[in-house]
Amino acid sequence: MYNEALTNSGTGDILPFHAPYLTDADPASARRYLARGDLSEAAWVLRNALRADPADQDARALLARCAEAPAAGAPRGVFVGGTGRSGTSLLRRALDSTPDVASIPGETKCILDERFRLAPHWFHALPGSARTAGVETLKALWRERFYCYIHPVKASLKDDRRRGFCLWLDRRELDRELGRLDALPQARTLRETEAVWGELYAALFDRRALARGKPLWVEKTPRNSWFADYLYSIMPGMKLVNVVRDGRDVALSMQTVSWGEKDLAKALDWWADELAATVRVLDTLPEGSVLTVRYEDLVTEPDRVMTDIADFLHVSPEFGLDIFSSSVGRWKRELPGPLQARALERHRPLLERFGYDVSGRVYAVSSVPEAPSFDMKKRNDGTRYLADLVLPLQRQLTCVTMSEVAEETRPCFFLRHDVDADLDAAMEMARLEHGHGIRASYFLLPPSPADGPANYYGVIRDGGLVADPALLDRARQLREWGHEVGLHNNIAELAVCFGRDVAEVLAEQVAFFREGGVELAGSSAHGGSFFHRNEFVSFEIFDEGGVKPGMERGRTIHIEGYALRLHALRQADFGFAYEAYSLPYGIGLNDSNGRWGGKLARTSPHPELNELSGERFLAAFREMVAAARPDRGVNTLQVLIHPDHWCIC
Repeated sequence: MYNEALTNSGTGDILPFHAPYLTDADPASARRYLARGDLSEAAWVLRNALRADPADQDARALLARCAEAPAAGAPRGVFVGGTGRSGTSLLRRALDSTPDVASIPGETKCILDERFRLAPHWFHALPGSARTAGVETLKALWRERFYCYIHPVKASLKDDRRRGFCLWLDRRELDRELGRLDALPQARTLRETEAVWGELYAALFDRRALARGKPLWVEKTPRNSWFADYLYSIMPGMKLVNVVRDGRDVALSMQTVSWGEKDLAKALDWWADELAATVRVLDTLPEGSVLTVRYEDLVTEPDRVMTDIADFLHVSPEFGLDIFSSSVGRWKRELPGPLQARALERHRPLLERFGYDVSGRVYAVSSVPEAPSFDMKKRNDGTRYLADLVLPLQRQLTCVTMSEVAEETRPCFFLRHDVDADLDAAMEMARLEHGHGIRASYFLLPPSPADGPANYYGVIRDGGLVADPALLDRARQLREWGHEVGLHNNIAELAVCFGRDVAEVLAEQVAFFREGGVELAGSSAHGGSFFHRNEFVSFEIFDEGGVKPGMERGRTIHIEGYALRLHALRQADFGFAYEAYSLPYGIGLNDSNGRWGGKLARTSPHPELNELSGERFLAAFREMVAAARPDRGVNTLQVLIHPDHWCIC
């Protein structure tokens, strides 16, 4: 019996199933499967054997006998994979810029779900009498799990952390394609069952390519490489481009993301474990199915590498993305000598296999590290926070805090930072601002019962909010640097969750900061699934707050037995000087959803700047910032920044 049961909340538990070939690594078993014509089962056994012993040439020869050329019209598509921080996103964007390949937005992550990987094997093991019900179970899995997943870290207000097919595929289109699964009961072999599953997967992606007017699609999930054998088994016509990067640079790059291992030695080991496991899988696949490219080659020789990839995929080599060398060989400047030696001692074979420097020379780390700059995530070269945005604005307008803007008579700008999840990034941003005499306003977000019960602010526990005492140290540091501290307001959600009065919950948080020596200057409304679902805006708890369009001021909302009266609190009663959305300003710029928006962006000389890249993007961005001056009608500018969207580079 297979160890793991497929389960689904919508249809109940599915009992363990019999699929011994998934764990069997004995070539003798494969020969028995081959004798019966069970090619897929034999292939799984032989891939297991090769992972255990890559030098087993008999197993490799037998595996070649299991392969069948994809039939005419069989699904074909492109997957990109690799270890994290290795350039998979950059490659996806580069492929999307070609005339033949359409990128699938985000990461569908289906391949990470064991139920997705095992579904064909579970169905193949079903008796004939259970197959009709089995089809409905798989359709339910698609509707309830594979179609959409919730990102564990808040990503944007726009989509409430939803990720996957749901961002671009209508449910009605999904249901139409799910009809393909009705062919499963007629599948006689595992290979036929896998083919039906793969045809559905490809058909959903085909819709995206068709909508973009392109013949081919590319889906990027880094672990596509780790699970490439599953992808190949359901879609033998697929092509995988696997991206590798020097693990010493990967370890350093992981320091700039929220999920990365911050211990450099552990980060190196993580990279090696991930890459070694991937290599074992990819070595079992046909040579024509996988192309491995080095990140370093992609960014230093983009024309050559993209031509190689185009030849591999049989598409046009023309690409419209500007690719620049970025962070290549950074380890020679920043990785401590003992860790350079440790990398060679523990991981030399992997580094050597992919052509990386294993000379043994220990490079001297500069005693004065390079000054960090903040770059917009998702851009391979990036917008530098200080050099490209804040300092040019400071030369053109007076920088004030949000408490000062109402009384300021000079043309000015103010920086508003909504700190959703990454307080570390916010603190580094605040330090850089302080070094240039810039004062900003930082709004700290309590955890959300709906979107995450714990964050940097504290944890929801025992029917209340327990704030982290360390938060006060950060808040006091912000104040010492001259910045304002405010509340990123989701208080109504907390009050409903706790069954307490909104004023009491808010007063409790104000007192927490006040007792720690920090006066909260004001509030900034926070969105989220709770507020979208209940059709109000978080600033509506205040009498001074605005009104959600189409709604009435002072209305009462009933939420699971809780009566929430809006516009009932006065900001001054809590020491607040303002609510961010009520401040007077004539024009705005924001980085919401990782894209530049607001009136300044819309009316800039290049309103399409989000569609540009590389030097073209940076030139357009700088031109937009240069236009933010009084003689162009800009007198009060709000710059809304989410530190989550930025990283130290």
